[in-house]
Amino acid sequence: MSRTQRAAAGRAPRAGALLRWATVLAALALAAAQAAAAAPACAPDRIDARVRVGYVFDGDTFEIEGGRRVRLIGVNTPELGRDGRPPEPLALAARERLIALIARAGRTVGLRFGREREDRYGRMLAHAFLPDGTDVAATLIREGLGFAIAVPPNLWGLECRIAAERAARARGLGVWRHRDFFGPLASARLHPDGGVRGFRIVEGRVVRIGRSRRSIWLNLEGRTALRVAREDLPLFRRAGIDPERLAGRRVRARGWIFPRHGELQMRVRHPSALAVLP
Repeated sequence: MSRTQRAAAGRAPRAGALLRWATVLAALALAAAQAAAAAPACAPDRIDARVRVGYVFDGDTFEIEGGRRVRLIGVNTPELGRDGRPPEPLALAARERLIALIARAGRTVGLRFGREREDRYGRMLAHAFLPDGTDVAATLIREGLGFAIAVPPNLWGLECRIAAERAARARGLGVWRHRDFFGPLASARLHPDGGVRGFRIVEGRVVRIGRSRRSIWLNLEGRTALRVAREDLPLFRRAGIDPERLAGRRVRARGWIFPRHGELQMRVRHPSALAVLP
């Protein structure tokens, strides 16, 4: 130990400093307790499998030993760059945070499978929990490193993730500081050739309702259309939203947007992804 270190170690803290630190720690403890009481429980109701993680691809996808990929349910994190496109804002931060969470667990996580266990890419669909019960997806969302999403039928824990997102949005964390990229983006200002792709939040007035055999189409100002599949309509109507009665209303939607047939299209899967604005 150096002379400076010995001096510091032997120096007694002042009573005033101790009191200030005690006050700060008490305030932090109270805030944490209030937040925990206000937020819905994110603890798992069951664990279906315990697995070791071999590699993390991005903020919401990892590979387990044996080679299977797992896509986290209920969260969408910014995309890493591909096909010559740069990474989206905070994509690298989300991946690094997931790596750190998994490392904290000794690379072993518990999986709770969704009702739908596999996506169209062959990835396992599951919630991931650390040994202490920490919900990985909710943690990423609460820290502003991802968005809460709902893709039926995998809706377990949705209330918890929505609460986590509400907290991050209120504090302006992470993705909520990048509104110019993620949105809300005004539909009237979007163009199919404007380069807007991937997960976005869009808002605009519904100027026309379209109907096809399988879908209801909400055509917004500009060249943006929201698609609600007829198979999903009962979910919206139970939530008090009837997509067929939204002509003239302003709405805000979230989902993956892409160009098709000379317009931008987005499928809206769940009422939590469609807000009717005043």
